[in-house]
Amino acid sequence: MVDTVGKKVAFIKAAARAAERQLRVVSSRAYRLPFSGAERQVAVFAKE
Repeated sequence: MVDTVGKKVAFIKAAARAAERQLRVVSSRAYRLPFSGAERQVAVFAKE
């Protein structure tokens, strides 16, 4: 449940950044690095 909520929050943040640049989010993925535990997010954007 927490993981799903975290992914949704990451997608919302990506969508907000995309809207500022008049882009739309095609896909978004958040993941945690195995050794450091740092979180990273990758998003794919498209021009509207």
